Amino acid sequence: MSVTVRCYAAAAERLGPRVEVDVGAPATAGQVRAALVAAHPDAAELIGQCRLAVDLDIAAGDTPVEPDSEVALLPPFAGGAGSGAAEGAGDAAVVIDVRPPPLVVEEVLAAIAHPAAGAQAVFLGRVRDHSSGDPAVHRLDYSAYEPMAREVMTTIADETRARWPSVCGIALLHAVGELAVGAHSVLVACSSPHRAEAYQANQHALEQLKARVPVWKREVGSRGSRWVNLQAPTG
Repeated sequence: MSVTVRCYAAAAERLGPRVEVDVGAPATAGQVRAALVAAHPDAAELIGQCRLAVDLDIAAGDTPVEPDSEVALLPPFAGGAGSGAAEGAGDAAVVIDVRPPPLVVEEVLAAIAHPAAGAQAVFLGRVRDHSSGDPAVHRLDYSAYEPMAREVMTTIADETRARWPSVCGIALLHAVGELAVGAHSVLVACSSPHRAEAYQANQHALEQLKARVPVWKREVGSRGSRWVNLQAPTG
């Protein structure tokens, strides 16, 4: 059967946004990966660094792939988010957003405000003018697998509220597109009655976002451009 694989970030740059591969039925994610390598042997090293997602979930090698499955090839995430509207979740407000800048802190804090909240903890990521790989960064270009990013971020918000039930508002937002030095790239905020829970929940949500949300960044600076967290070819 024929499987369409959506490619993102460095994979899209190398293989194109969509790749068709033929695999036997029934198929698995491992067979799709092998077919990709067979069809594009010059990109085998890149494909080896990528993960496959099937129907918006990270796939194991034996994950089944159906003819109508949505399959995506995902390079290593940037590690840093939708309508941006607050969604009612019980008595809490949950804001999930993947969108172009700006990320406006005041709007987000107002959206997750609650009469019972005496504390709001905020993490705000900004584009800096240097990195370990370039002494003069000009901008960052962010991209995302947006349907999966929104789903994962919603799951992180639910998990965070389950672990800290006193949290009465939570926001996870990530900017996409070209971001100049000083622009806000990621915003995570939590409201709760007391500061300890707000701090703890906010740090947890941030670390989970950085580890699990499919967002990529290309760094552009004095040394050219590179995909962050993607290993350079060894050949």
